[in-house]
Amino acid sequence: MVKEAEDSSCEILIGGSKLANKSLRYIPFTVVLNPPLEMEMMREEIFGPILPVFIVNTLDESIEFVKNMPCKHPLNLYVFSSKKENVSKVLQNTMSGNACVNECAVNVISSSLPFGGIGESGQGSYHGKWSFECFTHYRSVMQRSTIIDPLLGTRNYKIDLDHEFLTKLYRFLFYGTIKEDGISLSWMKGLIMIVAVLTSFEWLLRIIKC
Repeated sequence: MVKEAEDSSCEILIGGSKLANKSLRYIPFTVVLNPPLEMEMMREEIFGPILPVFIVNTLDESIEFVKNMPCKHPLNLYVFSSKKENVSKVLQNTMSGNACVNECAVNVISSSLPFGGIGESGQGSYHGKWSFECFTHYRSVMQRSTIIDPLLGTRNYKIDLDHEFLTKLYRFLFYGTIKEDGISLSWMKGLIMIVAVLTSFEWLLRIIKC
């Protein structure tokens, strides 16, 4: 990455390949000013003592810069400001796996905060209980009773009943009255009685089996 920056005539503020020692596996801390976004150091995670630095004129320009980077979702985002409105503006208008305000990397070593990426910067979070949740699969289970329900088992037996009719039936069951043209209250009361009898009969059979 350093050689690519030097070959592209980027301004190296400190460090550089001339101070590196391959036999000692040593790369000096290197600061590169305004490297092109297509460079490897701007497209990949660095994991080394290389720091690209960009100069912007306004807070809005810095926000747009982060949003337009090749990796639009940084793993960590750092904001330094004494103004709460500036901090809020940056956090609300950018996306990142994690964020620090007026601090660097402390959240990485904190067991009380989940740490992880988003999008291209990673998936899931770890630390403390979040490590357990990250590697745990929660299986959703929906279960209903075998007792007949007020809809006469329409979900089980696929009886084709009008949705509007079912809505009115529920309203009658829970509110006791319904004032709609074309609805026979006496017929609905009879239907409810049949459901109640069938339900009681089913409960009786379950008791006898026990």
